[in-house]
Amino acid sequence: MAMAMAALRAPAGRFRPRVPGGARGAAGRQCYDLLVIGGGSGGLACAKEAAQLGKKVAVVDYVEPSPRGTRWGLGGTCVNVGCIPKKLMHQAALLGGWIRDAPHYGWRLAQGPHDWRKMAEAVQNHVKSLNWGHRVQLQDRKVKYFNFKASFVNPHTVCGVSKDGEETLLSAEHIVIATGGRPRYPTEVDGALEYGVTSDDIFWLKESPGKTLVVGASYVALECAGFLTGLGLDATVMIRSTPLRTFDQQMASLVTEHMAVHGTRILRGCTPSRVERLSDGQLQVTWVDVTSNRKDTGTFDTVLWAVDLSSFPSGPGMWFAGICKESSWRRKAPLPGSTSRHPTSRARALQAVGTRIALGRGERAVSSSAVTGPGLPTEPPAPRAGFERPSSSNQKSELGEGWCAYQPQLSEDPG
Repeated sequence: MAMAMAALRAPAGRFRPRVPGGARGAAGRQCYDLLVIGGGSGGLACAKEAAQLGKKVAVVDYVEPSPRGTRWGLGGTCVNVGCIPKKLMHQAALLGGWIRDAPHYGWRLAQGPHDWRKMAEAVQNHVKSLNWGHRVQLQDRKVKYFNFKASFVNPHTVCGVSKDGEETLLSAEHIVIATGGRPRYPTEVDGALEYGVTSDDIFWLKESPGKTLVVGASYVALECAGFLTGLGLDATVMIRSTPLRTFDQQMASLVTEHMAVHGTRILRGCTPSRVERLSDGQLQVTWVDVTSNRKDTGTFDTVLWAVDLSSFPSGPGMWFAGICKESSWRRKAPLPGSTSRHPTSRARALQAVGTRIALGRGERAVSSSAVTGPGLPTEPPAPRAGFERPSSSNQKSELGEGWCAYQPQLSEDPG
């Protein structure tokens, strides 16, 4: 992503914004040196780095509510539905274990039941304080923040629609796409969407999830099942094949063995086929043993899907409508004549950053000036856990002329 830095430091004057014919009814147009789409870790880091260079920067962030209606503020997955609330709930689980161990060390403590509502309120209040802190940081750096969904109208312009339906045009010399990913529902399972939740919801539940079935073998699945067990809840993990497949398997075995010893039930070699709501409000899950093809059922209060992530939004009305012509982005070979092994966009106005993109850190989009050719990055990808899925440089892309896409690099396996 070194091209962005060189371009941001170059003299202004090359960019002439054009009013798209389909958006002339918008309330007005604002022009920036850099527009960042996505207010998560990568997007915010990129925006703040560019602002420190004296550039005029804007951030557009919008959270599509989950199927359960969960929504959150600025900060992305890590702040709202990932690292931060997960670690706080793990800490709550660890405290419970310490209280149970305390009498052996001379402490006389009376342990009562865990209060999920109290914990959730504290976690959510902390997350909201971080949301506000990120907004203050943007304001301090004179970065303009827009809270609406943006759609591309050309490589230099997006159109955003506010809650009251008012349209705003934003144009920029360079646009960084840092929208991250969202959990995927296994729509091939009957009732999955209607009755299940994902990691987008579990940290924002007001009431305890109760007896929970976690479907998946990724680290997200195991982490959620782990803290639920630690909080005294009945948690079961359903694994189709290999837990933590892309991780060291000796370590993965130790993790699952430790979880089983501490009370997490693990169903191996099973796939769910149906979720139904019973008259008493509980969920009945039907699954199939992949080896014997035998069906079995169980009842739960909550079903948590942790099977995969969708790297980019797609479909009509999404922010890159008219640019991406296929739902699954594929890795494409470097441009002809390039000595770089990293893919880059032929549309030099556009960059992409994120933990599931080849060059992950937001600062990289504006902080490196090493260039081997016209806008080609030389800096290697940031270190990351897991392994890249194999890709072929001769894969054909259905993207239109002038576009180059990235293959998402998954560090977790759906199981």
